Amino acid sequence: MPSPNLGWRHFLIAKVCIVNDLPNLPKLPFNWTWVLATVATTVVLAGIGLYVYYPSLPDPMPVHWNGSGEADNWTPKSVGSFLSLILIGPGIILLTLLGMQALLTMQSGVITQRGGAKSANEAHRQWETYKATSTHMGWYMFVLNALILVMILNEFRPNPLPGGFIIGLIGIIAATIVLLVLIGKTTTSLAKKYPMPDQDGKTWGIFYNDPDDNRILVDTGMGMNYTFNIAHTWGKIFAVLIFAVPVLIVLLTVLL
Repeated sequence: MPSPNLGWRHFLIAKVCIVNDLPNLPKLPFNWTWVLATVATTVVLAGIGLYVYYPSLPDPMPVHWNGSGEADNWTPKSVGSFLSLILIGPGIILLTLLGMQALLTMQSGVITQRGGAKSANEAHRQWETYKATSTHMGWYMFVLNALILVMILNEFRPNPLPGGFIIGLIGIIAATIVLLVLIGKTTTSLAKKYPMPDQDGKTWGIFYNDPDDNRILVDTGMGMNYTFNIAHTWGKIFAVLIFAVPVLIVLLTVLL
């Protein structure tokens, strides 16, 4: 007569086999490349500003400019004031970059743990997504930092480039568009390489796109990860805010 516990034993054995089918993916190393590149660029541009533009600044020195590029606020001239004005934006960007890289490294190590990926394809796709995101967001924050520094230094030139702020803003918008396109291409490529029929056709980059789904905040099925359904108006608004808010915070910090 078979043991009454035989069914549970088979269930547990089957569950162990499913878990063992998940790949043993390595934890992504912390991506220092773009962090160090951002720091180096900041040091070089701040040094140029300090040794080229600072000596010719009047005392008091300008710290704010109106829409026409005319100074409308001043402070006593000092190296500390000059550097603090230049480094506020890069400081915010660098902290954001460090936090993002740390989060991606941490998340890559728990993909196949409890509550994570449920299949080998899902695990591989998520790991590759984290890896690509680390690179894409790295260069994006690097470019954003360089553009903002150049925009600030332009105002300290004896003859600032007319429309320098607008040119810099266009550069930021262009970089953001390139970022979104590359993320979209990466997602499409990974969807083909690691197919997941229940999700394919309903994603656009890092976002979800299903007009038949009324949810705005959608569980991606990859553990504690959520995204926005951009098939709906509010989903589009929140998706834009993800990228717009950090940029606006940096620009307001620089301009106000």
